[in-house]
Amino acid sequence: MLSFTYLKGQQTQSFSNDMQLEQYLLRNNLFDDSHTLLINYTGSERLTAAQKDSVNYFLGKTFLQLDRIDSAKYFFGNVSENAELFTESCLLKSFISLSSDDTCNVQTDLNRIQAKDKQIEEFLLFTKASAYLLKRDTVNFNRCKTSFTYNYPELTESEKKLISIKNNLPVYHKSGFLAGTLSALVPGLGKIYAGKTKQGLVSFLPVVFLGLQAYEVFISKNGGVKSPWFIANAGLFAVFYVGNIWGSALSVSVKRKELQHEVNDQILLNLRIPLQRLYK
Repeated sequence: MLSFTYLKGQQTQSFSNDMQLEQYLLRNNLFDDSHTLLINYTGSERLTAAQKDSVNYFLGKTFLQLDRIDSAKYFFGNVSENAELFTESCLLKSFISLSSDDTCNVQTDLNRIQAKDKQIEEFLLFTKASAYLLKRDTVNFNRCKTSFTYNYPELTESEKKLISIKNNLPVYHKSGFLAGTLSALVPGLGKIYAGKTKQGLVSFLPVVFLGLQAYEVFISKNGGVKSPWFIANAGLFAVFYVGNIWGSALSVSVKRKELQHEVNDQILLNLRIPLQRLYK
């Protein structure tokens, strides 16, 4: 397990005491108090470079717990590359970026890390492989996968799980056009075809009800195409009927995205577990 260490020789006793208090506040989930303590140090010109790194690191962790993602990324990104905290800060920043679907600079950030031991080197490789799989870049994923050593218990299970996720990526080849066509024939059938069975059944009922209602008005004694009730019911039927067709076509895209999100959630959870084990 990797633990946080201070550069004690470069810090005043008062600052060191505050940072020890900061660790206590984070361990006990007192995040608002943590923020209050740290914010007094931001912008201070009296801090050494090492002290600024400590403040940025702890602010990143505090904002992460407060679910203020952009602020967490900002402060983790301000930890200097020569700091002992840089590797953890960069990994946490990368994880936040991957979780928020902001993958543009993740590989660049990870390449900035100079692994000081084989375990971190392996975890970096695992993180890169996870990032590639999130983008469905199977070529680069396979390149990373072949270098897994499985030498570290904290990582082995997650590495195997990542490969399993890749080998079982869902295949979804449903057609939006076909879904719309099916719902034009039988309201809701396209959504059932897309995998949205409950929505399909719900879509069927109002379309059929409004269609029958319009038909009853049309054949009634005082009905006909000029009847206000027929016009109203026929208009509602048309709206629901067309909406049913459009919704069925759209449901294919929605279902595809849902499946992708489910896989991404598995990948991110699989990445979070060893990250938490390494940095408690």
